[in-house]
Amino acid sequence: MPFIASCPRTAVALRDESGEVVTYGELVDRANGVAQSLPEGKVLAFAYVKNSIPDVVFLLGALSRGHVIAPLDPNLPEISRGSLEDKYRPDLVWKHGQIEMRSAREESCGIMQDELAMLLSTSGSTGGSKFVRLALRNLVANAASISESLDIKPSDVAAGYLPIHYSYGLSVLLSHLRSGAAVVLTSAGLMDRGFWSLMNESGVTHFPGVPFHYETILRLGLRRIGIPNLRVMTQAGGHLSLEARRSLYEYMRSKGGRFHVMYGQTEASPRITTLAHEDFLEHPSSVGTAIPRGRLVIRDDSGNALPSRVEGSVWYEGPNVMMGYAETRQDLGLGDVLNGVLETGDIGWLTEGGHLTITGRSKRVGKVYGLRVNLDEIERVMSEVYSPIAVVQSGEKILVFVANNPSSTQINAFRDEFGRRFTLPLTSIEVRVVDGIPTNSRGKTDYRALGALWMSSND
Repeated sequence: MPFIASCPRTAVALRDESGEVVTYGELVDRANGVAQSLPEGKVLAFAYVKNSIPDVVFLLGALSRGHVIAPLDPNLPEISRGSLEDKYRPDLVWKHGQIEMRSAREESCGIMQDELAMLLSTSGSTGGSKFVRLALRNLVANAASISESLDIKPSDVAAGYLPIHYSYGLSVLLSHLRSGAAVVLTSAGLMDRGFWSLMNESGVTHFPGVPFHYETILRLGLRRIGIPNLRVMTQAGGHLSLEARRSLYEYMRSKGGRFHVMYGQTEASPRITTLAHEDFLEHPSSVGTAIPRGRLVIRDDSGNALPSRVEGSVWYEGPNVMMGYAETRQDLGLGDVLNGVLETGDIGWLTEGGHLTITGRSKRVGKVYGLRVNLDEIERVMSEVYSPIAVVQSGEKILVFVANNPSSTQINAFRDEFGRRFTLPLTSIEVRVVDGIPTNSRGKTDYRALGALWMSSND
């Protein structure tokens, strides 16, 4: 099986919150059993997966059988689920630990590209119909590169709490299984009863998280979370303030461990860069260098490569780049249209040594009073004054949402820093204090919800 390491059959592969333990030998046997129960040939399977042992076994078994798997959020609203299934007509559906056949397999034969192995949603829990098309080689390349760049060892134990239908959570699972390490599966969150006890008792060595998770942990207090065996913390999924990154770096250094900032996209299976722990002090704002066998290029609007320290569009080349997108069932028959080259849609620059700094997102670029503005750059700068915040645009206004009850002095500091760092007039910024910054199921800022909040508050 492509994601299961050749290691002693008695080595622990999976644990869950109920106390069940599955060894590598048992995992191979169970996944093979699932594979044998599935139809022959290539079929499309929608898998509504939780972070559970049966769901992981199904994913591995279906992949080894050569089917196309779409891991999906089990909490999708019924209307979203129905719309997706109507559009893609899956041949079988996995949910609640059961396989349900949906159509005669013959209807779908011949329309799915031979290499296609997985569909990952680009819109998380919203039920959008746009998927990233991944070949098995993309997933294997990504798992191998993560294992190498993070030095994952068979003795490691990963905190498997990020949803496995989310590319970050899936990559944690696959990279550790590829390395012969263990994964502790749970659907509990950081604030749920028993979460930290499970992490401690399971001997977790690797803790992954997105900015929302680390902001929560920092509020709780790093020393309070324990996890005595922890040796690696990884952060991806968006921008985390420099102050927070420094705190996490210092904490892990004090434990003799490592803190890695990472950057990626679902389109890259999903990892693109990793910042080595030892490079943090020299490059604290960087997301690191390209993962093994990957390459970064900064290009101008005409596609020309730019020199070091010149900002432009971030392009990535590597064996983990997707085959392309799918928006209909017919698109599953398409081949590899990208050939390992991905225009990320992000803006940034490289050092001479290849360290990437992301300065914004091209889709988060707009105009205010006729001036081009990078909303991510504004958010990054303002978050160094106070955090958590989120920045959106509405008409001619830059809207800064601020949580955690800032003082009037801190709000004034926002305006001072805005005037100091940007050429936009102060009349273009408006600060709104909110109870909390809304996030989606992946822990990322929900900018659409913020825009709706703003509109409703001004009705």
